[in-house]
Formats: sequence, structure tokens, C-alpha cells
Amino acid sequence: WALVLNAGEFHQRLSMFVLLHAGHMDDDDHHSFFASETMVELHAVVQVLGWALVLNAGSIFGRYLKNPPDDAYSWYLVHMVTQITGTLMAWLGCLIIFAHIFAYGSPHFQGTHQILGLVLIFAASVQPILGYLAHRVFVTTGDTSTYHTFHRALGRLLIPFGFVVMALGMNLYISDFFAEKDYIRSDFAWLCFAAITICSIITCFFFELYKPAPNNTPVTEIPLDDITTTDSNETTDDSTENNDKVALVASHIPIVQKHWGKWNKQIIFLVFIGSSITCIIPLLYALLVT
Repeated sequence: WALVLNAGEFHQRLSMFVLLHAGHMDDDDHHSFFASETMVELHAVVQVLGWALVLNAGSIFGRYLKNPPDDAYSWYLVHMVTQITGTLMAWLGCLIIFAHIFAYGSPHFQGTHQILGLVLIFAASVQPILGYLAHRVFVTTGDTSTYHTFHRALGRLLIPFGFVVMALGMNLYISDFFAEKDYIRSDFAWLCFAAITICSIITCFFFELYKPAPNNTPVTEIPLDDITTTDSNETTDDSTENNDKVALVASHIPIVQKHWGKWNKQIIFLVFIGSSITCIIPLLYALLVT
């Protein structure tokens, strides 16, 4: 029953978040605005959007969508802007909960979620710096560096770590703010969170599956006399293309079929973004509406 609520209440709660209210706001316990439940809700919204959507998408984009067809975009610029935006959102969510904890007077950072959250936010702050330094070295020398190695390794750890911290935070949020027997609402929230996680895993699995294998074939010197022209009757091996089961599925959608051969990675990425947003919206609805 908790999910069957009018849209006006949901809109009212969201509108409350965009108000820069520095004074007092009466709630059920007559706390100040900074000590109110609204601050915890705002923390949850910003962190879910920052980690589950922005940083998650930016990480996948930077790892798998380099070298676009026709140099359609600068992957580094998109990756950099996305990750900096996500990091700023993570810090905003962190500062919001700092303000709430100090205003409410509750014990400071004694739980697992709070401690791991601090580790996560500081590690996330180091990541853009490592990425920038790695890029500068690459532009100057054309080679990778230790900065790149650490940036790549940390990036692969941060997003899964972020999902673990979000799960711990959701567990706290549900136990503190959901009704004790509101199983439908809590199960729905966990289902949405699991769907976001699964979408991310499936997307990464697809990109890893179709990532070009490195060419480790040793180079053999061939005498010039042995080099012959290719027979025009020879055919190339199209087995990889013919065995692309994802392409077979895409062939049933006309607009996707038209662009699949050239933009398949970008299409899959857009599907991932759409799927994530589709899961995040009902998750936030379940968390915010009481």
C-alpha cells in the first residue's frame, strides 16, 4: 500500500530538496531543517544518483568507449567531465550528512557504512587527480605511466566498493525510516537496487566479451620474393560477425540494425543508461515516499 500514493506528494517531497532553506523547518520531532529526516533523504538521493548513475556510467564509458567511429567525440573529455561531476555529487552528499549528524547530535561515524563511506569519498577524490596526471604523461610522452596503472586499478575497485557502501546505507535507511512490517516497500527498493547492479554487470560482461583481443602473434620476417598478391577469389573469415548473437537480436529492430555495425558499443551504452534510469527512478520513489 505504501507504493500506491498520489504523485502530488512525491512532487512535494522533491520540491522540498531544491529549496535553499537555511533556517528552521518544523517536522514531526520539531528539529531544525539540518537535523530533519529530509537531510538524510537528500543524502540518499544525491549519493544514489552520483554513484549508481554518474560515476558508474562514466567509469564504463572511459573503459570501453574509447576510439569512437569518425572521431565523433573526445572520450577523455566526456569521461573527465562525468567523473568530476560524480565526485562533486559524492562530496555534496557527504557534506549533507555531515551537517545532519552535527546538527542532530548523533554519534559521529561509528557504523560500518559511515567508516567505509569516508574511505570511499577520499579514494574517489584521488581518482580524478591520478587520471589527470596519467593523461598529461601520455600526451607528453605517448606512453602509459604508473599514474595510469594506479588510476585503472583504483577505478575497477571504486565502483563495486561504492555499491557495497550504498547497500549498507540502504539497509540503515530502511531500518530507520521504513515501517517495521512494510515488507512490500523494502523488498521493492532492494529489487530496484539489485536491478541496477545487474544492469551494470551485464553491460561490463558484454563489453568484455566483445572487446578486441590483443594481437600477441609473433612477427615473422618474410623474404620479399615470397610475398604474393592476394587472390581475388579468396574470402575473409566472417565467422565472428556471423556468430554475433547480439547483432542477431539487434537485426529485428530497424533503427538499431541500421547503425549496429558502426555504433554497437554506443547503442549498448545508451541501453545501459536507459535501464539504469528506469531502475533508479522507482528506487528513489520507494525511498522518499512514506
